[in-house]
Amino acid sequence: MATAILIHGCHLQAEAWEHIVWGDPKHGVLGRVPKGLQLAEKHAASLIFWGTGASQKDGKKESEYTYDYALQHIHELDDVLKHGFAGYDAYEIQELLGKKSRLDLETQNTTDEIAAAAAFCKERRIDELILVSSPTHIARCLQEAQKLKTSGALEGIEVLACASDTCFKDSTPADVVIIEPPHRGDMPKVPFHKTVRRLFATMRKPEIAFKLNDAMNKTIDEHIAML
Repeated sequence: MATAILIHGCHLQAEAWEHIVWGDPKHGVLGRVPKGLQLAEKHAASLIFWGTGASQKDGKKESEYTYDYALQHIHELDDVLKHGFAGYDAYEIQELLGKKSRLDLETQNTTDEIAAAAAFCKERRIDELILVSSPTHIARCLQEAQKLKTSGALEGIEVLACASDTCFKDSTPADVVIIEPPHRGDMPKVPFHKTVRRLFATMRKPEIAFKLNDAMNKTIDEHIAML
């Protein structure tokens, strides 16, 4: 079985970007990149797919900036990786890592990123794709992969997911809320999942989103008081 690692992109303007993407490997805290490279070594990956093209900094796309950052800090992983890059100079490291790397310069969201990685896997006859993202986002990545699977876009590819050690700033996995469609016979079939999905349309205008959030909290408090 040939394996590919998808290191999920992180918007370059995200708060605490370095912590999310890199972490603190010297103290055992692996961000998305160190975790992805660790898995690449463990599974002898044929491909490391770096996402995405959704943001830019210093004239570089997200994947390019992330990849360059990894090259500049790669020796911090000498104790994380079994073999590491000790003894290699910058050019040798770039050649070694570059042979397996594919930088995604085009996709703009999680779904398209996974689809692009899967398409590249098919070209290289890779049949296993491991998604790597933060604990606060990995469930979303896997959900998007499952949506693609139902459309046939992942035919012949087994998709797995693995979380890094680093979350979004000031958040933990406990802050993530997953709202499934109602399915238990002893619970009312209230379509909260459809209602909540509609809320995200307001994110295009922050003043409306905050106003709606305040109104929702007030309404929820009123209904909880009725219990």
